[in-house]
Amino acid sequence: MIERGREAPPEFYDSPEIEPHLVWLWDAFWELGTERQLGMTIGPIPGSKIREYLYGELELHDAEFDRARTIIRKADDAYVGMLNRRKEDEPKLSDQAKATDAEGVRRVMRKLGKTKPGVRK
Repeated sequence: MIERGREAPPEFYDSPEIEPHLVWLWDAFWELGTERQLGMTIGPIPGSKIREYLYGELELHDAEFDRARTIIRKADDAYVGMLNRRKEDEPKLSDQAKATDAEGVRRVMRKLGKTKPGVRK
């Protein structure tokens, strides 16, 4: 988050300890994180990749599979929510310019650092 110019929320620093018997699940969550789509915001881990990893890589089935999938999805929902949270005073990009407003779109893009003022492509 620091690389993105944002301070981590307070709950980030109050993270719980991972119980030793659940470290494998935490490792699975981070490994699966490499499968998420990135765009204007970070996306969730695709369900198909979770199933593929838990069945294929870890060979989990039945209740063990369901429990692991539920934990990974809940951790992912919290993680995505934390990363995509906007500052309260930060307006939505969609409120700053309509797609048909060329100058407004340029302004938004400059704010995002995608183009520099005065540079046209």
